[in-house]
Amino acid sequence: MKTIKNRVLRQNYAAEPVEYKDQNKYLRQIAYWVGYFIFEFNNLDDVLTNILGLHIGGGDMKIYEHIFLSGISFTQKIELLDRLYKYELDFSNLEADEETPQEKVNKIINELEELRKLRNIIVHANYYSLDKNGNIKAKTKFNDSDVEEDWVSVTRDFLVESINHIIEFTEKIEEFDDQFH
Repeated sequence: MKTIKNRVLRQNYAAEPVEYKDQNKYLRQIAYWVGYFIFEFNNLDDVLTNILGLHIGGGDMKIYEHIFLSGISFTQKIELLDRLYKYELDFSNLEADEETPQEKVNKIINELEELRKLRNIIVHANYYSLDKNGNIKAKTKFNDSDVEEDWVSVTRDFLVESINHIIEFTEKIEEFDDQFH
């Protein structure tokens, strides 16, 4: 996903809004896929919660682990999984093939971080800001004395690819965790 950074006072990106009917057409085309993306991301979050619970609970997640883990953010779950995997690397059944076990863990953690960032863009974007270039405002932040906007293109095709990627990654992390023990 390409991000266009627009410094508002310098106007380095001309965001010209679309007509009302085009805006509504875009929303009708995209709404289902945004929802589906959120469903699949939430499933990944739940899988992560279960994996962490099994690690913390010694193979049997109890209600206390579930209560604790379901109350922490996705970022905190990634950090906790990273610590647990790195701690357990010496005790794991993972064998080195093209990658060392440490490299495999790093890839998993990096992928989770990328999916977290993507989720934040998709969930928090302003879909009513569609412009004639097909971009929507993903984020607005203050940068020194200027305001910076991030504009991205969120299309149906991009969401379908992202959904498929999350589904595949969810299966991959479950398989990886099974091999880890």
